[in-house]
This record gives sequence, structure tokens and C-alpha cells, in this order.
Amino acid sequence: MKKKCYYFDVCKTITLTNNTTDFIFFYLLKKYKIIKILKLLYYLIIDKLYNLLKNNKYNKNIFNKNIRKNIIKLLENEKVNDVKEISKEYVYYLSKKRLFVNEIIEKIMELKKKKEEIVILSAAID
Repeated sequence: MKKKCYYFDVCKTITLTNNTTDFIFFYLLKKYKIIKILKLLYYLIIDKLYNLLKNNKYNKNIFNKNIRKNIIKLLENEKVNDVKEISKEYVYYLSKKRLFVNEIIEKIMELKKKKEEIVILSAAID
């Protein structure tokens, strides 16, 4: 019998958050890099404006469509160990704030016990 493969998206499925921007904001706050936090806020504001105006044919090309890439670039040149350590704190934070979707976590654990193939993915990163 062929095994099934189950796919779970992280953002808004396993967790109630947008983990790309939320983690980067969390990371930057932990590292106290105010300039990078301001850049992140700038990108988020531009992203919201872009989403509001993207259906207007005259404003389609005003905003940078690679905003997510610019947000992710805020982690550029950060030490891998720093990112790993703060990511552990971020998972703890999500748990403490009850931002995991328990039904999905339970389903993943159930599938894991059955030795089913599970793929966790993120549509946020290309």
C-alpha cells in the first residue's frame, strides 16, 4: 500500500501568525537593532499600501513588489547561531501566547505516530 504524504503550511495553519515578519520583528527586538526594526516597519507599511492599491491600474508599479525579500534580507549578515537561539525563544513565545493551532499539531503528531510522510512548508519563502 502506497503511503500518503501530508502537507502543512506554517503560517495561519500550524500557527496563527505570519511567521516571516513576526519572527524577524521578534529577532530584531531581541537584538535591539532599532534601525532594522524601523526598516521592517517601513516594509510592512509599504506592503499594506501596495495591497490596498494593487488593484488600481495606475498604481500597480509604484511599490516594490519584492517587499518580502527585503524583509528577509534584514537577517542578512546575522550570525547563524544567533538566529537559531532566538528562533527557539520565538517558538517558546508562540507556545506561551497560544499561537499554535492545537488541532493541527495533534493531527501532525497522530500522523507521525502512524509513520506517515509529513511535509511542513512555508509559502512565505520562495
